[in-house]
Amino acid sequence: MADSRFLILLIVVLFGSQVSAESCPNTSAYKKRQNIVIQLDKLIDLEKDSDRRADLFLRKARIYLEQYYDCIDLPKEQLELAIKTYGRIIETHSSYQRLDEVIFLLASALNDAKRAKEALELYQQLIIKGGKFVPDALVAIGDFYFNQANMLMARKAYERAIKHENSSLADYAVYKLAWIHINLQEFEKAGQLFRKIIVKHDFDHKNCIREEALHDYVLAYSHFGRAEKAQAEFQSFAGGQVRDMLDRLFRLYIDHGKFTDTITVLRHLIKTELDPLHKIDLHVYIIKASARLGMKNEILLEVKQLAQTLQQATRSKRIRRRNYQTKYAEARQDAADSIARLAGTWEKEARYAPPLAAEQAEEILGLYLEIFPDTDQAYVMRIVYADFLTTTRKKYKLAIMEYERIIETDLAHHEKRKTSIRSMSSGTKRHPRGFFLCEAAYGIVRARQHLMQKEEFQTDLDFIAAAETYLKLCSKKEDVCQVRSALAHSLTSLHHFSQAREQLTQVESNCPDPDNSTARLQIEKIDTQLKDFTGIRFKPAEIKGKLSRALIMGVMYQNRAVLSDCFSKEPSERSKPVSWVLIRFLIAVNGYVAISKVDQSNLAGKKTGRCLEMQIRRLKFPPPPRYQDVKVIYRLEIAHLPTPQ
Repeated sequence: MADSRFLILLIVVLFGSQVSAESCPNTSAYKKRQNIVIQLDKLIDLEKDSDRRADLFLRKARIYLEQYYDCIDLPKEQLELAIKTYGRIIETHSSYQRLDEVIFLLASALNDAKRAKEALELYQQLIIKGGKFVPDALVAIGDFYFNQANMLMARKAYERAIKHENSSLADYAVYKLAWIHINLQEFEKAGQLFRKIIVKHDFDHKNCIREEALHDYVLAYSHFGRAEKAQAEFQSFAGGQVRDMLDRLFRLYIDHGKFTDTITVLRHLIKTELDPLHKIDLHVYIIKASARLGMKNEILLEVKQLAQTLQQATRSKRIRRRNYQTKYAEARQDAADSIARLAGTWEKEARYAPPLAAEQAEEILGLYLEIFPDTDQAYVMRIVYADFLTTTRKKYKLAIMEYERIIETDLAHHEKRKTSIRSMSSGTKRHPRGFFLCEAAYGIVRARQHLMQKEEFQTDLDFIAAAETYLKLCSKKEDVCQVRSALAHSLTSLHHFSQAREQLTQVESNCPDPDNSTARLQIEKIDTQLKDFTGIRFKPAEIKGKLSRALIMGVMYQNRAVLSDCFSKEPSERSKPVSWVLIRFLIAVNGYVAISKVDQSNLAGKKTGRCLEMQIRRLKFPPPPRYQDVKVIYRLEIAHLPTPQ
């Protein structure tokens, strides 16, 4: 009867403790374990056999340890109970066949309880006694001294443990000894030990310590090995894991500041990389490493290679997958951010650096805008690029092209915003476009002013168009006064006196000194000119269409001689102070004048009007954009000096 009751209690002890534990004493798992302890105490009181009593005490101690590891509310109490139970076994069951195991478990528990000296004494006892727990004790001593940063004592313990080759902890001891060499800066010796573990378990790729050794061998190699031989070295023993090792190696080189070696390893990886997304990341790493070395020419070459890889990624069949598209967008954005930072830095350096630096800055800015033309960064970068071309590189025509792209983008953005407002749409994405509209328009004005110093007539017309665009888009900006004054000067040179006077009147009325005083003087000068000027004068009354008014004015000015001759057809009209004709004409899509007709005139005869209609029909204008006709009404007038008496 007693034996059957003992058997039932033993089953409860063995299987009841398998319930998963929770962290608090009031949980069901904790209460079940406490019940098991109570049952074990009853079994211990009933048991007469010494070894079986020791087994029950050992089980009871293990339950206390389980509670120590699982219960966060009473950990110290449970650990102390386990220590007392182990100690009781040692004191009362000295002939117990598993006594070495109990001593080792007690030493481990003492170590957890921060009672290191007592634990070390027990480990030493095990070593002196000999037996199967000697390697375990040596490793435990080594771990203790290793954690205390006492590498000399730890080394001795691990070296003794390694001699027990049949022990399951022999590989662990080798691994820890390798780490001691790393801590002592003996990296080549550490690498030899890591490699020893890897080769020993060459066919056991699921071995955890082998995987750790592979990982840490790369760390050791990063200190003693050569980057150009890394691939061959890893290939000799790592097989299919070479790529992962090289990937870890170049990252370690970055941490160590070995950027030349970083680039060498990255080149090896790119040669064998098949996935364009991974190649994008590798290109970015090369760019960053080259930047740390100041290798600007190499960076420019790498950026061009990156552009090709980005194109390969877009042509990949996997780009159709949503997951792949997301990863591609992230990789592309990371590349764009890296190049944008470099471009911004180079642009600032170029202001105070030799001409070569300016050329390199121009190239990287241009490459960025070519590769990433549609990003939000590109919008900001384009205005930086255009300003750089104007102020530093003096490439005004190229700068004008960039400014015009900004204006086109901004106008489209503003139109899109108007449309979205009209349609009552909400939740649209905010982005920076539209911010640099006036800055770009004024940039064109400045660039045209610089070009006027080299090219006289055509550039002057372009300047008029640029100035009119700026005044139309940005009439409230602080630079308006200067632009109006410069525009008036150009209009005067083309004999468009009325328009010039209109701009100067605006300056006089709305601008502070000294601009308004200067404008007043210029108005008086124009008025004086008009009294004495006998040549033909132009005044566009109305222009309907997309053709620039400046271009129309230029063609009219180029043909001022033949148009002036028409007024000489009727000499009798010279008695009038001013002869004028208001003429209407239509510019067709090919640039030729399809219709011309005089609307009004102060002339008595029709010869001048017919002559003007014929001459204007012979004019050739630039073809209007968007294949749309342009309707023009122009006032032509000529002053006659009074006949001397």
